[in-house]
Amino acid sequence: MARRWLVGSRAIGRRLLPLTTGVVVAIFVAATIYSELLLTHDVDALDIASNSGPSISELANARAELRLLERAAMMGSPDYATRRRALDLALAAYRQTPYYPGEAAMYRRVPPALAQLDALVAGGAPQPRIDAAVDQLDAALQDLTELNRRELRTASRTIGRGARRRNVYAFALDG
Repeated sequence: MARRWLVGSRAIGRRLLPLTTGVVVAIFVAATIYSELLLTHDVDALDIASNSGPSISELANARAELRLLERAAMMGSPDYATRRRALDLALAAYRQTPYYPGEAAMYRRVPPALAQLDALVAGGAPQPRIDAAVDQLDAALQDLTELNRRELRTASRTIGRGARRRNVYAFALDG
């Protein structure tokens, strides 16, 4: 009788070992997938911190410098060259951030607009023409800012949805 029980337990053991191994592997795979999903939210947060946030900030700096540049041009001030360098620095800082799809094409409007503004100021153009050139450049910078704001909002919504989903999982697991 004892021998019969031993034979039966070996058969059960041979069946349970692959089943147990399969369960352990399935749990490991599920944990890995869940970890990867959590990391995608880190990517969105890093995108905000390293791309859209700094881009918006540098574009705001550039637009502020543009208005100071316009004022210097209006007054015929020698401060124009200083303001122009400050604008170039703000744009250089902006260009250090990665581009979103379509952003590089939008930025290509900026250098010709700057060159046109410089030519108008150097040639002593009437103020309305200079103002129109500044407004055109400001519109290009505003378009870039809006593109980065859209990307920031998209990443923020993705993070928010993920946080709500993680809270539901946490409450479900806690009981």
